[in-house]
Formats: sequence, structure tokens, C-alpha cells
Amino acid sequence: MVKIFFVKDSIKFIYITHPTHSCDDITKTVLEMNNLIVRLKYIAAGIEDLAHYGPSRKPEERGLSYATPPTNPDPYKQRVGEGLSAEASTRLISQVQGALKMYDPSLADRRRDTLPSTLHNALDIMKGAVMIAFPQLLPPYDPISLLLHTEMDWAAGHQTSKELYNPSSDVLWFASSALSRDALLEAYIGRNDKTTIRVRPGRKGKGAPAKETEMSEEKKQMMSFFYKKQKELEELEKDKSTDYASKEYADPHGMKKNLQGIGDIRFPRK
Repeated sequence: MVKIFFVKDSIKFIYITHPTHSCDDITKTVLEMNNLIVRLKYIAAGIEDLAHYGPSRKPEERGLSYATPPTNPDPYKQRVGEGLSAEASTRLISQVQGALKMYDPSLADRRRDTLPSTLHNALDIMKGAVMIAFPQLLPPYDPISLLLHTEMDWAAGHQTSKELYNPSSDVLWFASSALSRDALLEAYIGRNDKTTIRVRPGRKGKGAPAKETEMSEEKKQMMSFFYKKQKELEELEKDKSTDYASKEYADPHGMKKNLQGIGDIRFPRK
């Protein structure tokens, strides 16, 4: 089986496929996985505000002062200020953060794959946790509600839209070539079904995305070693003292004294 090693900024995972599978299906699945991971991360990042300050205010009320002081006012005035109890907040945050851990980027470094079903299960757990905490349901304009129940609409016109890719039109790049949706994967890698290829996402009609600059652990250690040695040399260069002249290793007659056995003679004090 072919391992598709996807990497984009902090997101990385391995998806397993076969050379005879179409690049169209592979591209759709891999880009959908990327988008799902982005959603999971943003849900987890915003769940504390939801737990502490409650559902979102109406779009036209956000940022305005509260007409009636709420129980726990949102300092940014984005939420109604009526959050969950301390126990319910802790439970909701714990469940959502636990679901996020179902996506483990370190699996890719260990050459282990991530299943699309695992990511969907993580999203379902988050949905269930929010529904239990807020049985009256969140308003449709709440950011967490949008993240839980929509694909890409939640990020339209937002900065985070740059992290999402259209599974139907955007592309994957491998070896400086965009994978054609009309071709099979074997058109790029042959019949070899025991290989790993590294892919990066790109926009339709755009050039190849910038290459990821990932530094190996061995190179990091080497650079750290040479940096420390350079600092030591700089410190030695700054030290212009002549204290070394009184040291034993600086005695020009030291070797002769050692051979004659008089190198460490001390006279008793009177």
C-alpha cells in the first residue's frame, strides 16, 4: 500500500491508498481530512469561551455593552455571559480536548496512518459533548455551531479560510507536479505499492506551493552543538587575561621537573 504523507504547516498525517486508485479520489479524501483537522482544532480552541461565557450574541450585538449585566460577562462582549457551571464547564472542555487528541500528528513521524473515520469520530464526540452541555442547542450563528455543522461556510471571508482547501477543485502536489484528477496514482509512482510519497496542498490554477522547511532532529542537535562551541570560542576570545601564566601547564620547565621527580616538592611551613 502507498503511504500519502500530507504536510501543511502544523498539520501532518499519513493516508494509505493504492497505485490503482484515482488521484481524484485521493485528492478529495486527503483535502477533506485536512479541513476536518482544521475544524477540530478551532472547536477545541473556542470551547473554553463557550463553556465560560455561553452562546454567541447576535452578530449585530457583538462588541456592544450589555443592556443587563450577565452572570459572567465576556470581556470581548462576543457571548451572552451566561456560561455553564464549573463542573459542567470542566466536563465539556475535557471531552472536547480529549476528542482532539484522537488526531495525533506524531503518528506521521512514526510512519503510522490516520483513518478518516477517526477524525469523523472525533467530530461526533465534540458534537455530542456540546449537545449534552447545551440541550437547547446553540444559535446557528454561533461560531462553534458553524464549526460543528458546516464544512467550509464557517470560514468564508475569514482569515482561517486560507487553511482550508476545496476537495472538489484544489490539488495535491508531488515531486513538483500537481496530481491530475483524471489520472491514476500509478501514473506518477508506477506499480510500486510499498512506498511513501510526500504531498502538499495547492490552489487550483496556482503554482506549486512553497516547500516545507522541516529540520531533522539530528540536524537540530548538530546545530545546537556548533552554536555552543561558537559561544565558547567567543568567550575565550574575549578573555585577554594572563592568569594562565601561573598555571602548572604553562611552566616551560614542567616536563624536566616531572622527569627528575621534583615537580611537586613543597617545603614545610615554619
